[in-house]
Amino acid sequence: MSNFNKWNRDENFDSDKLNVVLFVSRNKDNKHLENFSERRNAFTTTRDFENVKHQFQAFVNAGQVGEFSRMYVSVNPRSNSKTFKALQHKMLDDEFNLSSLPQRVAALAAKKENAYDSAHLNWLFDFDPVEGQDTEKLVYKFVNNLLLAHQDTQTKKDQKRPQMSVKLHQTPNGYAVVVDQRFDTRQLLQDYPNVELKRDDLLCYAWETKK
Repeated sequence: MSNFNKWNRDENFDSDKLNVVLFVSRNKDNKHLENFSERRNAFTTTRDFENVKHQFQAFVNAGQVGEFSRMYVSVNPRSNSKTFKALQHKMLDDEFNLSSLPQRVAALAAKKENAYDSAHLNWLFDFDPVEGQDTEKLVYKFVNNLLLAHQDTQTKKDQKRPQMSVKLHQTPNGYAVVVDQRFDTRQLLQDYPNVELKRDDLLCYAWETKK
């Protein structure tokens, strides 16, 4: 116990940025399994998401054969200092089992008020397939219309900002479209009832079924 640093050598503790990671095996994804019990594990990290995938693999391996698990990550970094203050208040107000501390810290960090930069949040559009239509063609059409909607709603002040970044991520049931600028999406979402805007949420980063 004397060499505390050996527990922390892979983390960057000088950064105020945190990421939230959630591993979950949900009931709705595993209705085909008998005696299934939902599992989840949440924590914060300063590591790149690729560098925690080995932990997700261990989570998958701990499940039943045929069990489907997901790895979610925060689409926006969280503030360590804001989360730390929230944790201090939580510990003064409530008593809880310390073994649940990583999950409780993750839940606090995920709150909107604890975002690292609440003035510049990435938005996530959750895109579901439409029966009878080619999902890939439809999502690219949506991205094109999203860019047009962003352009149409820009003010003169907005036009001085860099061009909006759009990142497309495949998910188990569709796509997630992540953008780095906010704009009026009301008409766009009316035209796409299969799309839900999540302003500060978790992205399904990886998924796997235990063989």
